[in-house]
Amino acid sequence: MDARRSNRPKEGTVEHRLWQFAVLCNKESPHPRDWRRFYLFTVFAHMKRVGWDEYDLRAKLRMLGFDERHAADFSNAYWHIHCALHMSKPRPLSESHCAWMRRGGTASN
Repeated sequence: MDARRSNRPKEGTVEHRLWQFAVLCNKESPHPRDWRRFYLFTVFAHMKRVGWDEYDLRAKLRMLGFDERHAADFSNAYWHIHCALHMSKPRPLSESHCAWMRRGGTASN
């Protein structure tokens, strides 16, 4: 059995989507299609309310074979997209960005 398939996470999970992205991605020089797949992964992770921050994702990408530079690039993009998606949703007026960041930048509901 192929090593990539033996480590396959359960389908429908955020971990599986990340694994799929990592298997398809050109880890040496990411292509624009790789970035598009990554954006789709990030939106999926946001919809599933995964509690990962950029350091969690960076560690997972390193485990999936990305070098430090590319893992940092993708994890920084993940965090910015995650924040933008959070800030674009309706929130109570009492929830400030500062308060959200103090809680670790995770969804409040």
